[in-house]
Amino acid sequence: MHCPNCGKEHEQNDLFCSGCGTKISSQIKETSTASEATTLKIDKRLIIIFCLAAGLFFGGALGYSLAPESKGRGEKPSVIDLIKGTYYDTVAYELVTTKDSNSHIADALRQGRGSLFTLSLLGALTGGIVGGMITKKKN
Repeated sequence: MHCPNCGKEHEQNDLFCSGCGTKISSQIKETSTASEATTLKIDKRLIIIFCLAAGLFFGGALGYSLAPESKGRGEKPSVIDLIKGTYYDTVAYELVTTKDSNSHIADALRQGRGSLFTLSLLGALTGGIVGGMITKKKN
């Protein structure tokens, strides 16, 4: 270990530096405790963020897999179509939105958006809870 004042090497059990006389034992303990606390705080945040992202991803994937196909053609809107709430019908050459009535594609969009958003939020919520529980167990 080195003296924080002059940089002279010393034994771990030394209380004072033999080169400049600076008290070294308490300074080293304070800096190591502060760095451990910072590392632990960062680890907690990363765990929670990772769990939230994983929950959002898996919830969204499940929501998309449960999104229905349109009854007329068996087409399934993409995730982007579900998020935007629009779908370009390549057969009728028209843009279908969730606000359109009497359209099998609009019905699929509405139901798909509902399942995608609901399960994404539930997944993120579950991920946050799991991340919180993991960080509590680390203490």
